[in-house]
Amino acid sequence: MTGANGLDAVTPTSVSNKVQGYRGCAMGLPPIPVGRDVLFVQRNASVVREMEYNLYVDLYTADNVSVLADHMFLRHTLTQWAYAQDPFSIVWAVRDDGVLLGFTYMKEQDVWAWHRHITDGWFRSVCTVDEGNGRDEVYFVIERGVGNFTLEKFYPRNILPQPFVVEIT
Repeated sequence: MTGANGLDAVTPTSVSNKVQGYRGCAMGLPPIPVGRDVLFVQRNASVVREMEYNLYVDLYTADNVSVLADHMFLRHTLTQWAYAQDPFSIVWAVRDDGVLLGFTYMKEQDVWAWHRHITDGWFRSVCTVDEGNGRDEVYFVIERGVGNFTLEKFYPRNILPQPFVVEIT
């Protein structure tokens, strides 16, 4: 949105809009900012798009980042999602059938991939919390049997082995 001639300030009587695209966003699934880009779920809740500014066309584009894993979305919708920035930059998404999808997304490294996770039960909800320990903790509500809900989180993954200490007496 700019002023009427593209240079003026925006005022109630001097405004010009430039349409950026016609993709809708799914209700109840807020867009997730990641670095300079924004991930959003398309209005059908089964396509994930990456919105970024494209200098060559002077527009924001919204590429489909779920196209190479469309078998994970076929006949399913996403019901919730959350982003864990540290340490692995993963978007966690709960599918309507209780399966958990992960989307590792590191654009600056040109790394992005979908992965599927199952449990003894059904994933029902997901959230991430920065607990001040250098990583975003991922919490889930899991239904283990009809009406039996538990709150769980991932066990931390250690990249480096624990230090080996030898006590000398």
